[in-house]
Amino acid sequence: MTNDSHLSTDAHIQEFIYHGLTTVRSSCPLSVHARIHDELQTWFATHKNPSNDLVAHVPALRGLFEDPVIDGVLTGILGPGYLIHRHRHCHEHRSGAAAQTIHKDGPIGGNVRGHHPRNVLIFYYPHTVTHEMGPTIVQPGSQYYMSPQEDLPEVEICCEGGTVVIAHYEIWHRAGENQSADTRFMVKFLGVRTQEPVAPSWRSMSPVWEPPDDGLIGHPDICCHLWRWYRGMSAGPSSHENRSVENTDLWTDLDTSGIGERRRLNSYYRAAQRGTERLPDFMTAMIAEAERKWASNLTRGDFTNPSQLDTPFGLAAMGVGAVSLLIEHLTHPSPQVRSAAAVTLGIMGAPAHGAVNALSTALKDDNEWVRRNAAEALGHIGERAEAAISFLIAALEDTRPVTAWSLSPDSFRENVLMALLKIIPDDRRGSFSMFRTLENDASEYIRSWAKRIVDGVWM
Repeated sequence: MTNDSHLSTDAHIQEFIYHGLTTVRSSCPLSVHARIHDELQTWFATHKNPSNDLVAHVPALRGLFEDPVIDGVLTGILGPGYLIHRHRHCHEHRSGAAAQTIHKDGPIGGNVRGHHPRNVLIFYYPHTVTHEMGPTIVQPGSQYYMSPQEDLPEVEICCEGGTVVIAHYEIWHRAGENQSADTRFMVKFLGVRTQEPVAPSWRSMSPVWEPPDDGLIGHPDICCHLWRWYRGMSAGPSSHENRSVENTDLWTDLDTSGIGERRRLNSYYRAAQRGTERLPDFMTAMIAEAERKWASNLTRGDFTNPSQLDTPFGLAAMGVGAVSLLIEHLTHPSPQVRSAAAVTLGIMGAPAHGAVNALSTALKDDNEWVRRNAAEALGHIGERAEAAISFLIAALEDTRPVTAWSLSPDSFRENVLMALLKIIPDDRRGSFSMFRTLENDASEYIRSWAKRIVDGVWM
């Protein structure tokens, strides 16, 4: 972990949970950012966008993650041992470039878009960005929702050179119109959490959730749950003094479709605070939602996981009390229900460790989405899923075809290897010589994770 003096504070983490982003100024000299800017301009003048190979052509970018200030903020948000994903991209927003429509980036691996910030966007600006240059525009507070929130304002990221913005991966954002004569560069990296929280990884002074002084967004129930998760506290009923004081009976039946996405999700989290009292209702609702949304999710055209549902967030927030019933549903006759059960256990993370054996069996399921979601769930459980290692290694030999996502055709095996990276303790990685053979795998992401496991470096 970085020096404590560079770590975030309670206020920084709470701001990130609430608004979905935080801004940090690199401590590298301005000359470093100027050199990076010059190298980007030189490269793009005569070459195509190198995308994932960007760092090989502009190696000074690697120094960003050696900056103790940036590392300190990333450690606070992603925990110790975070990694930089193989995917990265330089956005070359040229003079006259049109504004984008607001969007989320494609879901990593076609996995479920989560509320827990296990993945983040890292936006780096090597030069000053002004309004005229068509800056990145974000919608703070939108990160927990599948639709942009019409009542929330958009905010331009106008900044000085050397600025890094760390955002929840699911935040809604876009580029503005470039009305200047200059090209605006923004380099995007992805940060990945590799360990579930067990304690604060920032300079924590108080366990109390004190929301930012902004009543516009209004998602206190999600935030209180995530604050507890960040502090390593188990999901489940809480007597947290700052829990929402709104009517706890808001969610009274199975049909919440008419109350709006933001209010619906918060009511699910609030209902979970009642404990297993609402478990049968939640499970009935999840089964119905899983069957209803499967086909429409697959036809969205944006690589949405067919089990991208609302009810699993409430079920997962119940914690260990829901695990046994979810395990039962991993063998349900309907693949839609099995897939949703695996997703829910993955959202829950470490408290779902009792499902490791059942999820290991699900790695062999006939349905690709059950397999994919089970592999991701085991990774989110982390080191407590050590019993699954042999099953995951066997799954690396599974060559059944799967639906491709936006960046890769091998999503299941990539989920499997990422799970192994999260589960196998550092001191045991050397005993798995088979990872050396994966450094020549056809998937660049599998090669990248294998190299990380073997050598502890990122590409």
